[in-house]
Amino acid sequence: MLIMAPFADLFAFERQIAVLAFQYGDGIINSIIPASGMLMEALAIAGIPYGRWIGFVWKLIAGCLFIAATAIIIALMIGIK
Repeated sequence: MLIMAPFADLFAFERQIAVLAFQYGDGIINSIIPASGMLMEALAIAGIPYGRWIGFVWKLIAGCLFIAATAIIIALMIGIK
């Protein structure tokens, strides 16, 4: 987040949109990144291999990325303040 606020100022859009982009990115990536301890623990307890999890969740992640990108573009267009 320390980098996102100066980028928002540099590219002349609201800092609120930078926070929105950060939150979307953090939420989506944490559900697939193997370095996430909670994800790997849950998969280990359930006995699900990571490759199988990726095969199951990739369509959902792609949909979430599309929705997030659309929401950020709309926020930029309407100029949230």
